[in-house]
Formats: sequence, structure tokens, C-alpha cells
Amino acid sequence: MARSTGGTRPEDWQQFNQQVSGTQRVNAVLDWMRRPAAIRPKLVTLYFDKVDSAGHAGGPDSAGVTQAVADVDASIGMLVDGLAALGQRANLVIVADHGMAATNSTRVVALDTIADKADYRTVETGPYATLFAVPGHEAALEARLLKPHDQLQCWRKGEIPARFHYGRNPRVPSYLCLADVGWRVDPSAPTKASVGGMHGYDNMAPEMRALFIANGPAFARGKTIASFDNVAIEPLLRDLIGLPAEAGLDGTDAPFQKVLQR
Repeated sequence: MARSTGGTRPEDWQQFNQQVSGTQRVNAVLDWMRRPAAIRPKLVTLYFDKVDSAGHAGGPDSAGVTQAVADVDASIGMLVDGLAALGQRANLVIVADHGMAATNSTRVVALDTIADKADYRTVETGPYATLFAVPGHEAALEARLLKPHDQLQCWRKGEIPARFHYGRNPRVPSYLCLADVGWRVDPSAPTKASVGGMHGYDNMAPEMRALFIANGPAFARGKTIASFDNVAIEPLLRDLIGLPAEAGLDGTDAPFQKVLQR
């Protein structure tokens, strides 16, 4: 594999492009799987963005999401059929990285109504906001930002709840404000009506739960498991391709022990 700074490039990869259809993406994977065993990939990842894009555009309950789910389901069916035609047994792990919550322009917390714009610089807004204080304005910003607010909670970087696993990296801004599920944090009040969907809320909220389906020779059939943190996926994939466990990982393969067939 070609080495790169900070990681390792896969031997085969494609730049993400939303103009590449689901059919084209599946066909690319099937082409890789037609190779002789010596140069056939042992691990392939495949991403479909349609459901996420439709959820942002119209919300999780929109007709667009229903159609996007049907389209992705058809693409996965094409992959399954293609692997069967090639005689390739494979373990399929189908996951989503997050859920989606409905939002609209009536559920907005405007940052400039809870703090003076002269006191802060905004980095991100949406389901949460991150900010830096203007140098010398820290006390003035904290006096307004850190007091209780409806539909919003703010923390200093060093006081973000540990369960979020967020705030230790030096690139994380000085303050984090997290909106209640279904609310947005915007720089200012919206000027036109809108509906849509967002993720990035408290990961324990039911709306943020994600899909997990696994099928193949490594898995017992017809089993269900309890909810787990998505960081468990990486240790599971290590098991499937025969890599040893690595020290310091956030996740563990413990959630899957009762359904893995050794």
C-alpha cells in the first residue's frame, strides 16, 4: 500500500463524488471482486449518501427520504446479487453513522440574542455551535453564554461532558453550545421559513440512533443485539478480516460476541 502522512491509503480507492450513481458505485466494487484471489480486496467500504442528503433537505419523515431508502435498498440488493453471481461469500456490515431529527425555522436559537457579537467569533453553527472569545472579552462572553438558556446548553471546552468524547483535541474551539434535539443554533434569527433535518445532537437521543445490519458466514442468523456505540464497528471489522486488536481503541467488539460464529 502507498504510504501517506498520518495514515495508509487503500490500494484501490475512489474520490467521493455525489454525481456517481449507486449503480456505478456497486459496479466498481463488483469489478474489484472479480479479481483473482491473490489481488482481490479483503475489505471494501461502500458509501451511499442519498438518505443523508434527502434527510437534510426535507427532514427524516419526508417523501424524499422514503424514496432514497428505496434506492439504497435496491443498490444493496444489486451488490448482494452480484456477489452471489460471482460465487463470492462475503460478510456484509451495513451501518449508518448517525440518525436524523426534523428541524424548521421556528425552532431556532439565535446566538446574537444570547451574547454580544462583539464578544465572540463563531466557528460552527447548526445542531451545535462552537465559538472563540474575542481576546479580552472572555468574562463578558461567559457571563451571558454560560447561564441557563431554553433549548440550549453551553460549556467551556474543558467542562464538556466526558461522555461526548469531545473537547480534548487542540483544534476544538473554546466553547461548545448544544441545542435540544430538533432545534438549531444559528448566528441570527432566520429571515425565511424552512424545514429540513439535522444530526449532531446528543448521541443518546433516540433520533440519533443509527442502523446496523450484519449478514454473512461470520454471523449467526436471525439474531438481534442491544444498542451499542458506533465505535464498536472498527473492532468488529478487525475481527472479520483477521487483524489483531489494537491498544487504545475507543470501542470494543464485546457487543457482537454472542452473534459471531468463530
